[in-house]
Amino acid sequence: MPTISLRSAQGAISNAIAWTAEDPFLYNLKIEIFEIKNPPYQTEGTRIGFRTVRITPSGVLTVNDKPITVCGVNRHEHDPDTGKTISIASMVNDILILKR
Repeated sequence: MPTISLRSAQGAISNAIAWTAEDPFLYNLKIEIFEIKNPPYQTEGTRIGFRTVRITPSGVLTVNDKPITVCGVNRHEHDPDTGKTISIASMVNDILILKR
């Protein structure tokens, strides 16, 4: 197998269309690895999307500069104090939190 010298590559997409769940716009990315005197040694391709996720100074979580709200409790049958053992009181407390 020939030795391949790896180098970094950079590129820019001006006015990139942001990926969202409602509009999942994807770009095609193609990477070719060349040997000095031969055609492409290897070609790989994939589809990629761009988005920005930030927490503003005021503590608001944003995706593509739009605020989002994260709701719910997902316990996966695990209690922070008793591990896999979940008491009825703990389950009732979770229901009361969700009903607020």
